[in-house]
Amino acid sequence: MAGVDEQPRRAAPDGRLFRLSRELALTEQEREVHICNGPAFANDGQVMYHTDSLLGRVCAYPVGPGGVLGPPHVWRQFDTAAEGAPDGMTVDCEGGVWIAQWGGARVCRYLPDGTLDAVVRLPVSQPSSCAFGGPNLSTLYITSARQDLSEEQLADQPLAGALFSAELDVRGLPPARFG
Repeated sequence: MAGVDEQPRRAAPDGRLFRLSRELALTEQEREVHICNGPAFANDGQVMYHTDSLLGRVCAYPVGPGGVLGPPHVWRQFDTAAEGAPDGMTVDCEGGVWIAQWGGARVCRYLPDGTLDAVVRLPVSQPSSCAFGGPNLSTLYITSARQDLSEEQLADQPLAGALFSAELDVRGLPPARFG
């Protein structure tokens, strides 16, 4: 009966969000997170986006001196039944936020104000995250999952769990260096 015990545990808001300083000190920034995903930083480093997938929302935190996060606000609330739950994400060089939508069979680009701008449709229901790569950082790599899919769903989605790529007209950001 592991499945019966698993659901309440997954729903408990026992996740935490921490900041690691240049001095390697760990500081709790947020508590009572259900399913912690993301995070991603705006291209100017002034905002951090963070997902609580279970609640279907992405919050934006102002980033202050030393990387200390200010009070969050709900940047975008998802209709998880229609759109899927927000999961992993990345940011492009124009400030677009790309979000894998678990259960939504897509990765979407949102403008900094939260407006939907572009959709990459996938042949799998559970895209889990995305990241830019390739020689020009214009390839969006998308991971997917097979977790909790029935045999029938897996038969309909033979590529579930695969890695996908999409060539885009926008580039990602180079990796940020720590410290």
